[in-house]
Amino acid sequence: MNADYFRSVWDYCYWARDGLLAATEGMSEEEYAQPNGFVYGSIRGILAHALWGEAMWLTRWKGEAPTMPGESDPPTLAELKKPQLSPDGT
Repeated sequence: MNADYFRSVWDYCYWARDGLLAATEGMSEEEYAQPNGFVYGSIRGILAHALWGEAMWLTRWKGEAPTMPGESDPPTLAELKKPQLSPDGT
């Protein structure tokens, strides 16, 4: 494995994440939070799980301790799609 391999993996991860977020276009907040019977409870839960996993690995690679979100995080689609900056602004 080399750096190009990991760049390819991350490019794929971003492509997949962006596709998931694009699929929510036009979805109401009610649809976003509606219970659906899946393991993570709702579209909100599924997307939060996927995106928090990405954030957790980034936090670990920076040498920081990851924190787990609450069950209702992020509360809205707008919050989910908002770019997240670290405390240092990056």
